[in-house]
Amino acid sequence: MPCINKRKRSPTVSNAPVHFHGGLPYFPAMLGAFREKSLAMKILKVVGGVVAVFAVLYVFIAPIGPAPGFFIGGNATAAPSQWPDTSGVHEITLKVPGGLPRVVIIWVIEYDNNLYVVGSKGSGWVDRIGAGSPVEMRLEDNTYSLTATTVSTGWEPIMQAYVEKYQPDYPEIVAGFPAIEDAAGSIGVFRLDR
Repeated sequence: MPCINKRKRSPTVSNAPVHFHGGLPYFPAMLGAFREKSLAMKILKVVGGVVAVFAVLYVFIAPIGPAPGFFIGGNATAAPSQWPDTSGVHEITLKVPGGLPRVVIIWVIEYDNNLYVVGSKGSGWVDRIGAGSPVEMRLEDNTYSLTATTVSTGWEPIMQAYVEKYQPDYPEIVAGFPAIEDAAGSIGVFRLDR
């Protein structure tokens, strides 16, 4: 069947023949390019979806900033009789058990050869520890099985050491802490026992 083209051709339009099928123009060369782009888009969508799934899983599995995770990592190590100097260590990773374990990145303070963590009473990990709980602590590449014990009396010097350690590097955050004399009902101080 001969090509029926009722339009005038302009000098800027391709001289490729235009065929009409069902009232729509059919450009054989454009159709092949369209199929290639369509395949590329499908591949891009699949790869993008896989990357998105892994990103979401990573966010929910590993602790990132204030968001808790489930896995602590590190090498299981027996707790030493004396902790290494932690004055230069700003963060540890702490795993608190539960139906789904909660792993948080948190600040740590060494006081009288014991390690302590402090948290807000409304925090999920603080609620899980309660009066005491087994925990895992990751310090650098080592993970230690410990017990977190609530310090209900004599916690003020520990909190003062905590504030003094972090004030120089994080003044805005530390400024938001309650005053030590007002903190008794709003914070939990925990000793990490070997």
